[in-house]
Amino acid sequence: MTFDLSDAERPEQGDTAWANYAKGVVHHFHAKLEPFDAVILGSVPLGGGVSSSASLEVAVYTMLEELTSSRAESEKHKALACQAAEHSHAGMPCGIMDQFISVMGKAGSALMIDCRDLAATSVPLADPAMSVLITNR
Repeated sequence: MTFDLSDAERPEQGDTAWANYAKGVVHHFHAKLEPFDAVILGSVPLGGGVSSSASLEVAVYTMLEELTSSRAESEKHKALACQAAEHSHAGMPCGIMDQFISVMGKAGSALMIDCRDLAATSVPLADPAMSVLITNR
């Protein structure tokens, strides 16, 4: 799939629609981009249920940060840009959880997200006596 940076705002249709995850990130990236070549290679099946779209978006955003030497204002802004890409280009009105954990996740820790104000706190899970309870009130 090839596209011109000036055409990044227009989502793809048909067989190339998978590229909208990357194309949307290009569109929502915070800095000006110069033309570049990139290859995306993966073996995670589409719809695999492992936050693959969010991880692809965050990987593309991170690559763009490296290309431009320009970082997002914050991890939160990076995750929100990736979520916006999924909304605008993939047509998926997802929440923020997958993008937040893809950006802010740390080995051996859970990420506590308060969706009321988008606060995120890393919670170490080092205590083997600890139990985790997930609720929705």
